[in-house]
Amino acid sequence: RDLVGRGTVGAIGVSNFGPRHLEAMAELPAANQIATSPYQDNRATVNWCRERGISLMSHSPLSVPGLLGEPLLRDLADRYRRSAALIVLRWILQKGLVPLPSSTDPEHIKENLRALEFELDEPAMAALDSLGGRGDPATVALA
Repeated sequence: RDLVGRGTVGAIGVSNFGPRHLEAMAELPAANQIATSPYQDNRATVNWCRERGISLMSHSPLSVPGLLGEPLLRDLADRYRRSAALIVLRWILQKGLVPLPSSTDPEHIKENLRALEFELDEPAMAALDSLGGRGDPATVALA
């Protein structure tokens, strides 16, 4: 808070904070980076942050084990003529989060920007939403 007040930083952000962690803070952050994908939507944390005006970023959304091989994603990729990765990035954008895919490859970075060029329809969004809870059982939702 003091750093923001002095103009040293523009805003404070946190990573992987759930509601109970955020409630323990003296002042709420401007942003929270959380793991988010169709397999792990972290709905409770997303809703809690939205209600309080905290911006949300989805870190490493394409690195979830098994996600890009998910049959539903493959079907949607074929239907939209996009890659499974672009379908995931678009789903995150339409959920109102900022996707933060990690890549150092200029071609992948350029490809990731194509997620801004199309929209998923409601049935596609609902189908992706239905994947919640699948995937890596070691993944723990924030609480």
